[in-house]
Amino acid sequence: MNFLKIFIPLFYLMFSIAYADTQNHVQIKLIPSVDTAIAGQSFDLILEQKIDEHWHTYWKNPGESGLPIQVKWNAPEGVEISAFQWPVPKALDVQGIMNFIYEDTVHLIATVKIPENLQDKTLSITAHADWLVCEEICIPETGVFSVDLPVGEHAQLVNQGIFKSADRALPSLYTGLLSLRENGTHFELELEINPFKAGDPILFFSEDWGLVKAGSAADIQTKNSKTIFSFPRTDRALADISSFKGVLAQGNIGFQINEIPLTVSEEKLSPPPVQTNLWSAVLFAILGGLILNLMPCVFPILSMKALSLVKISDKSRGDSLKHGLSYTAGVLLSFAGLAGLIIALKAGGAEIGWGFQLQNPLVVLILTWVLFAIGLNLFGSFDVTTRWTHIGSGTVAKSTGLVQDFLTGILAVIVATPCTAPFMGVALGYALLQPPSVTFLIFLSLGFGLSLPFLLFSFLPVLQKIMPKPGAWMEIFKQFLAFPMWATTIWLTWVLVQQAGTNGLIAVLSGALLISLSAWLLTHKPLGIWRWIKILLLILCVVGIFKATQFQTTQAYEQIAYTPETLKRELSTDHPVFVNMTAAWCITCKINEVIFKREDIQTAFNAQNTTYIVGDWTLLRPEITAYLESFDRTGVPLYIYYPARNKETGDRPDPQILPQILTPSMLKNILVPNN
Repeated sequence: MNFLKIFIPLFYLMFSIAYADTQNHVQIKLIPSVDTAIAGQSFDLILEQKIDEHWHTYWKNPGESGLPIQVKWNAPEGVEISAFQWPVPKALDVQGIMNFIYEDTVHLIATVKIPENLQDKTLSITAHADWLVCEEICIPETGVFSVDLPVGEHAQLVNQGIFKSADRALPSLYTGLLSLRENGTHFELELEINPFKAGDPILFFSEDWGLVKAGSAADIQTKNSKTIFSFPRTDRALADISSFKGVLAQGNIGFQINEIPLTVSEEKLSPPPVQTNLWSAVLFAILGGLILNLMPCVFPILSMKALSLVKISDKSRGDSLKHGLSYTAGVLLSFAGLAGLIIALKAGGAEIGWGFQLQNPLVVLILTWVLFAIGLNLFGSFDVTTRWTHIGSGTVAKSTGLVQDFLTGILAVIVATPCTAPFMGVALGYALLQPPSVTFLIFLSLGFGLSLPFLLFSFLPVLQKIMPKPGAWMEIFKQFLAFPMWATTIWLTWVLVQQAGTNGLIAVLSGALLISLSAWLLTHKPLGIWRWIKILLLILCVVGIFKATQFQTTQAYEQIAYTPETLKRELSTDHPVFVNMTAAWCITCKINEVIFKREDIQTAFNAQNTTYIVGDWTLLRPEITAYLESFDRTGVPLYIYYPARNKETGDRPDPQILPQILTPSMLKNILVPNN
């Protein structure tokens, strides 16, 4: 603590003793809540301070100077008097010294517990009080105050107006979930529910000296529907701080924070947050969606869209616009539904991020079956659209292509979620920290970017002219498009095996067999037993899906190195640390892992003795979700490089966030700088 901040109040105290007034500037009396004391029961007692204008007394932690009131009680044997309940104080800056004070009238509330064996006819309670009252100078004052109550069997409540006013001035007990952590120069108090309204600054009145810089307003952030109040800390040694207790206040509205343990971050796990505003996040989302069209996970759908573009190139501009808008509607509706689902799950306490649905083996299984069936349809094994054209009027028949485009848009979003394109990470990280309206806007912007190329081809005839003319070649091309679909089913099958083992493989192959049989029956309709075969297939499909939900998922991540404890242990050493957050369903991750396996990259890791930590997010792991969110990310891949400690200072530089698409030269420059 600063030298002057220790001795200024003592100087005031000595000065004021020599020049003390003959009359107190604080008038004190004791006010009971009942007119009669009853043996074995309790009642409340107020110590009222009426303070002269322009003068002030102090809270139980006076701040950087001052002294709180001290009371010694004198009461019959067995009578217990609790510690005071203190009203919310206010902060007062006196020439750079921050004090926590009271002005005007203050009510401190104590509870008096009377023993059952009290024999006295009158309960006499006396308070010997000493306090410091200050204006430009500080004056110590003292007094003796008492209250006498008859002891009886019946009591009436009295002074209720004063007690109601005193209760309103007390801080309310905060009952929501909360946590506290130290992050370098600040303490971060995270509350499940923000009890304050926007407006006046929010302060933390700590009951212990030196936890936060007195009078400093909170820096407020919202993350995962929780509110984080960040306060600058003092230079008090962390070893002396085990818990936090105090009042979080805005004006005269305060909430009591009872003791919570302090989590000390030995390493700074995340760099300062990137300052992203709404419009830059929208722009990043559009760019990310646009680039998403080039990501490997969307290739199968790109081929289907290419076939659609050929088809609309021979149509009128009005029909082309309808197809483009239909596909865009499917994309935007899917992104809106995805945003709504994520918001609802997060509101329910789930730790999820981008691509979360592929952490569910049942979703992966169904998606595998859908893509396999689409491949059969493209290959010509069956034709659903031909059957639909015979149903209903000509208008319905003509609209079938629009329905296909709409469903293609939905499918494009489903298969795109394993990928995270450049710019997407920042946009999605920002989106999930904002109110639902902003989250929806950014997700729709991402969908707009994804659908933009198809939309432009639909709107601009000049782009349609570069497409080849429809012809017989289209049937061959359509059949060829089945193979990217089946390649995707192979990848999804591999993902499912990582999640569910051989049970997942059996489920995929059994479903593929039933789908193939159904396609054959749709084409041939053998004999007159078609109706019974359809019923049997329906039963088999229902049973198969039910069995699929009974997966005993294999926890592949149990053998993966990443845990919060592992990372903390490695960061306590001097060598560099590289963290790779990945998932089996992330195509971008798998492409980058080819680079990690290169001999020159392995040599680069060994050159600096870099620890390589891998976190597998194939199945939902809340600790990995939390790590991603600490860097304002909601999906994988995420690559973090923690440089080695500085040999002179012993400090480790801030971690570096690498791009989502890696190159060998980029990795080598980071792992072996100045090479």
